[in-house]
Amino acid sequence: MRNIDLPPIWLFGFILLVWALAQAFPAWINDTIELDGLGRGFVLVGIGLTTFALVSFQRAKTTPIPHRRASSLIKSGLYERSRNPIYLADVFILTGAILWIGIWPALILVPVFMWVLTVRFIKPEEARLREDFGGEFEEWCRETRRWL
Repeated sequence: MRNIDLPPIWLFGFILLVWALAQAFPAWINDTIELDGLGRGFVLVGIGLTTFALVSFQRAKTTPIPHRRASSLIKSGLYERSRNPIYLADVFILTGAILWIGIWPALILVPVFMWVLTVRFIKPEEARLREDFGGEFEEWCRETRRWL
């Protein structure tokens, strides 16, 4: 089960839910305000953040897979501003999908998705990083926000 318990799977599930809501409740779709371009922009920002973050993992020769132990602590690049730029990217992508589709009530899913990411992935990762990197991790936490 851990092999499929990954953030992209959760993201896909939430986007699928947004699409299903749009199919089930077409009256909820607001196409009078054209924000689909903004939605596409959010998705592109999310993809860009993910790409840059994954390059950081590759350079550090450590794993981006949430349930595995990291061999090093990445604190540079995007990780100077956010401890979780890939999860932040996932939030951008979900928000972008909602704006692109135009189903405003689905925006309530964004904080729900953030909660899922925090409980399922971020907190367990932080526990492992705290155990493996101790004071270095604690200092980074004091200096760098979890999301933004």
